[in-house]
Amino acid sequence: MAKKSKSLSMIAEDRKWKVESALRTIKEYNDIVKDKKLMKEVAAEAKKVAKEASDIAGNFMEESKEIKFGK
Repeated sequence: MAKKSKSLSMIAEDRKWKVESALRTIKEYNDIVKDKKLMKEVAAEAKKVAKEASDIAGNFMEESKEIKFGK
């Protein structure tokens, strides 16, 4: 038996949840931005994560030069 697709009401419920989730995210963002100490800590953590990602990307690029893909 074929799998049934989502009903219109389920799609509407999913969309409603997504909208409400986005609203909660915006409210949380506004709270974070207003808290200067927290914002400073968030910025420092973001910088650390970005540095780690940059290091990983750099290592990957160096290592991939040595790999002959598909040959």
